[in-house]
Amino acid sequence: MKNTKLYTKRLVLEGLNLSHSEAVVGFRSREEVYKYFKNPHKISIEEHNAWFENRYLADETRLDFVIKLESSGEIVGTCGISDLNISGGSMEVSYLLAPDFQGKGYASEAVNALIEYGFLKWGIKCVFATIHKDNKPSIKFIEKLNFQLVNTDGDFLEYRYDRD
Repeated sequence: MKNTKLYTKRLVLEGLNLSHSEAVVGFRSREEVYKYFKNPHKISIEEHNAWFENRYLADETRLDFVIKLESSGEIVGTCGISDLNISGGSMEVSYLLAPDFQGKGYASEAVNALIEYGFLKWGIKCVFATIHKDNKPSIKFIEKLNFQLVNTDGDFLEYRYDRD
């Protein structure tokens, strides 16, 4: 499952592997990005690789991707599925695009591909997204995808999307 590839009109979502470490750390280590994470700090390649080998590969409820432009193969972000609960029919989605590639519809393509994959592969009917309350662009984005705010406790907002 971890080596899955998904395709959209303009993107390839390629299952995360160690060859992507430099790009992922580059995105994840920007202060304007990590300040919205639950554990906000700059990461190193070593820290990322240790997480990948010791936690990610063993986590059957998580599937992460790098987002590549199909035209050039350039990595422009990451996205993923976590908290996959097949019997409960739910999963969480996440996304991160490099600033130069925001506002072009790539995040929508990637998140919609994740949602569709969850629905087709596992019959997922309910998708969540957790967003820091101060991350206004991400809140606006997820609301445009018809996610509904369901929890406002603490620093993180929880959004939910139900498939009919």
